[in-house]
Order: sequence, then structure tokens, then C-alpha cells
Amino acid sequence: MSEGESEGNSAFSESDTSSLYSESSTIVYEHESFETFRHKAHDLFTILFPNEESIAVYRMAGGSFHRIVGATVTSDVAVTQREVILRIPRFLYLRLADEVAVLNYLTDHTTIPVPHVLCFDLSSENQIGSPYILQSHVPGKRLHSIYPTLPFEKKKAVIREVAQLLKQFNDITFSTIGMLVAGNPECTEVKIDQAWDYAEDIFPREDDPRPPAQSNSTRSFLEERWSFHLEEEERCGPSSRSEISYITAFRKLTEGLQLPNIDTPARIVLFHTDFAPRNIFVDEETGDITGVLDWDRAESAVVEAAWTMPAWLWDKDSTGSDLLSWVDPDEIPDDPTAQKLRTFFIQEIGNLIPSYVEVIRENKILHEILLFARLGLRSQPMIERASKFLKDKIPDFEQLQLVEL
Repeated sequence: MSEGESEGNSAFSESDTSSLYSESSTIVYEHESFETFRHKAHDLFTILFPNEESIAVYRMAGGSFHRIVGATVTSDVAVTQREVILRIPRFLYLRLADEVAVLNYLTDHTTIPVPHVLCFDLSSENQIGSPYILQSHVPGKRLHSIYPTLPFEKKKAVIREVAQLLKQFNDITFSTIGMLVAGNPECTEVKIDQAWDYAEDIFPREDDPRPPAQSNSTRSFLEERWSFHLEEEERCGPSSRSEISYITAFRKLTEGLQLPNIDTPARIVLFHTDFAPRNIFVDEETGDITGVLDWDRAESAVVEAAWTMPAWLWDKDSTGSDLLSWVDPDEIPDDPTAQKLRTFFIQEIGNLIPSYVEVIRENKILHEILLFARLGLRSQPMIERASKFLKDKIPDFEQLQLVEL
């Protein structure tokens, strides 16, 4: 079950104690079981909603990075009822302030449907002993859970909505390339810092914050990132000397690309780095998108990195599980219905962003290089991915590794 989906009865009830033990929290993450944690959550809700008559706390399925608790808040006086969501980071290194700031920015400056932040606490000095975000409940269902069974015309409605969203992402532009982070303690503004790196999960920067983003061209961004990753090797200690040879190889590969001059500004747009069906809520009846979740890794990115083909709209794998892979815009699926859906998306996005498909088609190698530059090489899956990529693109890559070693 995906993050944010309810598990069963929403009432605060003792009727089914077996459902109170969340495997993801108590076993995988060694967190307190919901059976006891719900009482702490109820105490917090009572303080946050002191004038309400009834507060029913219920468990929701969490994700890899957050525990999710829901509550139905009822006012007998005003005869109203509303659903709210408590979002609790599983790990201390997660930058809750950045997510709050991005959600506030999108709420204030765009019409992109996102959860509204009702309040937040960045400290652990509260009833649940953890930082949290309290946000509005997003109506509808997760797209991946219903899309495969939607009628053809409803799928077209969803595709039209996705294209409109991508147009909104494209219309939000920035002057530098990097990661959207909190710009002030109140989290009412955003600023751009250098992109997040896997190393920061293992070796968090406490008194040494990420340097501010300075690049406004693709060439300068790549050089900024390669230099940053080399500095990270020094700061954290290299997990493998071969990583340095990878960066050398990426620099060599970049030199062969026909990129604009370093002084030529790129088009830099809003990039939701996990724009997948699991993070999209839709109205099952209309196909309207009611919410887009998980903005904690949002970036300002060049279009060659941000623009991708959402093949999960026509592919048999509707989960969009592998968002890191470049998708060939000219690849035609075997299924006739999938072919029609793909064609419809290309028509819709072409009307809104005429250059969208062409930019993707012409920048496969650059898209891949930008991926490694953005995310770094500190995880084993990324190192293995980089190794395969470089061996395919640089015939003497293995010899280059030996020289570096």
C-alpha cells in the first residue's frame, strides 16, 4: 500500500488490535507500534484542535521516508467534519522545513493541487516526540491504484490533466539550478541551494550547510556538480576510489557534447523528481487530478533533466516505478490501446509545450549525465548504473579506472 492510503476503519477503535501493528513502522523501521503511538497522536491533535468535539485517529500506510497518521476532526457546534494528515519523518536527516517551504510556495504562487500545510513543528519537543507536518487531506484515489481499470475516455482525461500539470511545471522558472529549500525560519519562502547528494543521508551537514546554487547554464552546472562530488569524497571519505574515476569519465564525456557556452543561460523550470502515479491523486469519476504529493526533493532544473516521457500513462507498468530511466519518445508499444494513449499524450503536450518531445529525443545522453550529476555516486545502485552507462559510452573506461586507481 502506498503512503497516505488508509488501512481500514478510520475510527479510534479497539475492535481489531491485529491491524494496529504496522509492519513498516514496528519491524522495518523499528518504530513504536501504532497501538501505543496513536495515543500520543491523539494528545497532539487535541492540542492542535482544542475546540473540537471529537477527534478520531486512524492509521495510514506510510512510505519509505515518512510515517502517516490520519484524523477525522468533528465539530458538533458547527456540524462540520474534516480529515487531516500528520506526516512524520522516519529519519532525522530529512529536511522537513524544505518540504513545508515548497508546499507553501506552490500554494501561494501556483494552482498546482498540493496539500495545504496547516501547521508544523521542526523540533521533537511535542506530544509525539518528533518533528511533523499537519496538512490537509487530499481527496480522491492514488492514480496507480485505479488507472489500469479506468475506461479509455477516463484515461484520456487523466492524460490531459497530466499534460496541463507539466505545462504548469514548465511555466515556473528560476534563475539558478539546484534544490528548492526553505528560505527563512518560517518556511514561507524558498531559495535555491546546490542539489541534494546521497552522501548527506549518511554524513549530514550540521554546521556546514549546502553551498548556494550559482549556476544558470548546463555547462556551468555540470562543472559545479563534479567539483561538489569530489569535495564530498574528501569530506566523507571515499567509499570507493573508482568513484573519482567515474567523475573524470563524466567530465570527459561532457566535453564531447555540443552544449551552449558556459555564459548562455539555460531554461530552468520546476522539477518534481518523483512525479509518478503513486504521488498523484485523482477523482475517479471525472479523471481530474486532485493532488500531487511528495515535494521534499523538488528542484529547479534545466529542461533536459526535468522533461521526461510519462510512459506509465500507456505502459502496462502503471506504477512509474523506474523514474530514473530515459524513455524513448519514439518507442511505440505493442498494444493498440496503449498506442492511442501515447499518441494522445504527444498531441496534448505538443499543443502546450511544442518543443517537449523534441528536447527529450535529442538529449538522451545529456539527460543521463545530468542524472548522475544531480544525485551523485554514493549509493551502490547508482555506482552500478554509472559503471554500465560509462562502459557503453567510453570504450576505454576500464583502462581509465585502472589509471585512476
